[in-house]
Amino acid sequence: MISCLKDFEVQSNTPTPRFSTYRNCTCVAHGTIQYPIVDLSDIIRRWEDRAKMKGLFKAGFLWAPNLTIRPDFISFLVQEGIIVFFIDDEEEAYALNDSFHDDAGPATEEPPSPQPLHTPADVAMTLSTPSIVQEIYGYLPLLTDVLAWRSSSRWTQSIGQSIATRRFTRITHPFIGDYAAELRHLMYAWGAVITGSCALQMLTGGDDAPNNLNIVCPSGSFDVLQEFILDSLSYRQVDAVTRCNYAFCAVVRTFAKYRRGRLHITLCEAIGDDIFDVITSSPTTGDMLIMTPGSVVAFYPEWTLNGVAVLNHVVTSRIPGKNVGCIENDRNIIHESTTFLQRPCRDLCPALWRNIADNEGCTLVLEWDKRYPIRPAMARSNTAWRIAEHCANPLCPYNPLTNARLARLPPILPVSDRLTTREQEARLHDHYPSYVKCYMGMLYASAALTPLLVPVPLRDGVSQLKHINELEVLHWVDCLGENRFNADMARARKTFNIIANTSSPASGYGYTFFREHPALYPPPNALIRDITSDLTSHNNVIGNVLVIKHAAGNKHNVIDLTSQDIKIINSLIRR
Repeated sequence: MISCLKDFEVQSNTPTPRFSTYRNCTCVAHGTIQYPIVDLSDIIRRWEDRAKMKGLFKAGFLWAPNLTIRPDFISFLVQEGIIVFFIDDEEEAYALNDSFHDDAGPATEEPPSPQPLHTPADVAMTLSTPSIVQEIYGYLPLLTDVLAWRSSSRWTQSIGQSIATRRFTRITHPFIGDYAAELRHLMYAWGAVITGSCALQMLTGGDDAPNNLNIVCPSGSFDVLQEFILDSLSYRQVDAVTRCNYAFCAVVRTFAKYRRGRLHITLCEAIGDDIFDVITSSPTTGDMLIMTPGSVVAFYPEWTLNGVAVLNHVVTSRIPGKNVGCIENDRNIIHESTTFLQRPCRDLCPALWRNIADNEGCTLVLEWDKRYPIRPAMARSNTAWRIAEHCANPLCPYNPLTNARLARLPPILPVSDRLTTREQEARLHDHYPSYVKCYMGMLYASAALTPLLVPVPLRDGVSQLKHINELEVLHWVDCLGENRFNADMARARKTFNIIANTSSPASGYGYTFFREHPALYPPPNALIRDITSDLTSHNNVIGNVLVIKHAAGNKHNVIDLTSQDIKIINSLIRR
């Protein structure tokens, strides 16, 4: 196929981010514009569906200038199982093919030169025919493809506006009947989400009928949702089930299960306002996905779409019946580590911390109804998680068995004074892979005589600071507590912004204090006790305290601290 791309430069054999759901994709470029060439088998899985689709387009469109259509998706113009239609920013559509021939005749050895086969009016008529556009929607099980096809033109957008909404209604209808509007309202008003098999079906499509509807809600909303389930939906509570699976015990306040015939609904109330603590505590990566009435989020989409899941190390038993989700589903391939990749893990390393607020990395976020967005909730989230303390992949640099220079965090010997601080600083600088950047913070170590300037690096795998949670504060303060895989970073810090005052050197700055988790029973902080000796109410500070400086009102814009900030910080401590 590439032989006929005379004016095009082949760039790679991997998909661009816009077309990341396709397994086989070659990117070519014409000037500054990139075009993907995608195998039809990546779009339409069944052979009979491909034949039917091919019947809709008897010939490929090789040239169609002035076609009004957006460049968000490949139009479905098919020849010999290959999608070869491209649209650029100048509203010109190209199809490139090296094997164009009639089905009845043999393939020619030399591909014909591109020539016009249809007028722009023919193309517009085809793409604006509701029956054909609707037919294409029927062949797209993946929600990513549905939304991409919907946004490709004004015709597909108008017809496809309700496609995703109807899929959501179809999935939830067996559980809620005609109460879809009420469910959408309650989920939006109280910040609840759906997870589990229903969310997976929303993402991947298919005709399977889940028998479990799993709802996760923030603290304080349990009673309202339970009343809806019992009174409006006429379910009965299963009294024998009052505790969630052990993997969620540290993050779930209340759990209940309800039954109506063969259908079940589970309701989990998070300990705090952040429901993402519950989602990221799921037993496997394949269970870490959610949906709202207008969006779907998958935190490990590549693995999830391929039926592959990696074990979250909150799981302590693989005995059948002891777990939930993908582990109990025979259709999923469960790996205990990322060794199966046979390459370095990179961004998917189980030992690397990830933040919900950073949804531009490996996370897939799909929103089809702007009235029910999920991105604002993700931006407010302070949940950070990892699925293993150490990577077991022998090809990964974050495997401690193959990398002796990997710093252990939190350190085995806690930092407490100037000597242990300098020792930890040496480990920090010796850490490999080297940290990309360090900021200067101020450490109030529990047994130190004075505050100490210390380097605070970006976490492993982070190249640019976008959120204050991406700072690796574990070198100096252990804010994890007993849960080593999931952390609500908002509970570990407190921010003070200095009121604008031209006479104050701190005007326009803010200071965020990171403290150690009280569940670890750290010793009292003698340094802060000395600073606040005349204030008995401040003498109960325990463990180390790390201070980070940033722009006032924007704690993600971090600034290096200097010794001149000590006086200001001490005054904040004494408040």
